[in-house]
Amino acid sequence: VGDVEEQKIQHEEQKTNEVEYFDYILVLDFEAQCSEGEPKLTCQEIIEFPVVPINLKERKIVEPFFHYYIKPEVHPQLTPFCTQLTGIEQTQVDSGVTLQEALQRLHTYLKELGILDKRFTFVTCGDWDLNTCLKKEAEYKKIDYQDYLKRWINVKKVFPVELDLSGNYKNCNKIFGMPSMLERLNLKLEGRHH
Repeated sequence: VGDVEEQKIQHEEQKTNEVEYFDYILVLDFEAQCSEGEPKLTCQEIIEFPVVPINLKERKIVEPFFHYYIKPEVHPQLTPFCTQLTGIEQTQVDSGVTLQEALQRLHTYLKELGILDKRFTFVTCGDWDLNTCLKKEAEYKKIDYQDYLKRWINVKKVFPVELDLSGNYKNCNKIFGMPSMLERLNLKLEGRHH
């Protein structure tokens, strides 16, 4: 009986340590220049760069958020399809900053909030934002960026999708989209999903 009780305590300590591994998560969701059908874009450029920090110890969103519209350089004119899909207008990106400038401003923002001195990671809904979009655009434009943007948590891979018999969530290794995850949490989708 003592061994079983000790295993339970160790399991609870492990769960606590896993939850407390990060001080902050940084929710990131790029919007990018896009086209419908042909011709394909030679470089799919980020046009909106938002980051919402969440302090996990205090369980609260940190304000102000980081948010910039990005001026596309390779394909400076937004396609009508892109505007319809994202709701982002040409005037917004025309007055935006370059991707390189946004990356520098992000670093300054994280430094000023003291997040760079803490344990943090980015959280995305899928791997596209950091594994595909930023990576490919940076390669195309020969832009170096911080290593902290090369690791992230894909919420689709860790989202608990079922309750076990004791009322705890468990992940069944099924990938759900954002609308389904929000529905399971009784949250309303804000903005446009695509």
